[in-house]
Amino acid sequence: MGCCCSQRIALVRGCATEGAAALLAHAFATLGLPTTVAGINPPNFTSLRVAAKLGPVAQGRAGGYPRQALRRKEWLTVPGG
Repeated sequence: MGCCCSQRIALVRGCATEGAAALLAHAFATLGLPTTVAGINPPNFTSLRVAAKLGPVAQGRAGGYPRQALRRKEWLTVPGG
């Protein structure tokens, strides 16, 4: 998922977190995927915070970026998952 918010207010209100949570719900509940993976550019602190809120854990590197992965069983233990 790519996200670009031109207005700071969208980030402050949690739009990125809400969108990412909906994407994870679709990936796990609707599609039945066992794992999701994200590559986040380290200077992108906002995206790293969004990922941390949703439960992904660091697992090495992918495409030059730190690799964040979340398994379905872990997602089910996250509040709102």
